[in-house]
Amino acid sequence: MRHAQIRPLHAITLVALLAGVLLATGCGSSVYHRSVAAVPGEPHDRLALRVREARNAADIAVGIIEAQGPMTPARVEQADAAAWEYSRRVASVQDIMRRLTTPDLEAQQVLASLERAEADLNAAIENLAAADPSTVPADQSLLAAKGSLASAMESADLFTDGHASAAALPEKGRSR
Repeated sequence: MRHAQIRPLHAITLVALLAGVLLATGCGSSVYHRSVAAVPGEPHDRLALRVREARNAADIAVGIIEAQGPMTPARVEQADAAAWEYSRRVASVQDIMRRLTTPDLEAQQVLASLERAEADLNAAIENLAAADPSTVPADQSLLAAKGSLASAMESADLFTDGHASAAALPEKGRSR
């Protein structure tokens, strides 16, 4: 049996053809590249976007706190997941704040409000996790967390309304 040899010209042609097919089908595009294109380039615009995302996560947590009925294990789990997501969003605001080259007093105040709400929400979740979920009504720590979250959402709204174009920000959640 005779083995076929690939000539250098054929190999170059084959590689060029495959590269053309890959580029034509969009294999050079990734989720990362598409998402980077969607995020504003200016640090202050990115900060406004991250503050809005934290605000929306706070809104979801408030919705879970306000839900009617007993604090079932499933609802405690939802509240825990919402608290985790909110903490993640606050961390992304902290990350952008560290990257700013000039201090922004208003942004620091908004961050302090977000962090206060995060601490209150995490304390409330810890209290719920330690108690019997079937007998725990909405306790004082949940009410404190709800108040802190509402205050953080108000601060976030004031900040984002004054610091970024409407096109750069996603929609606000429910209004409070």
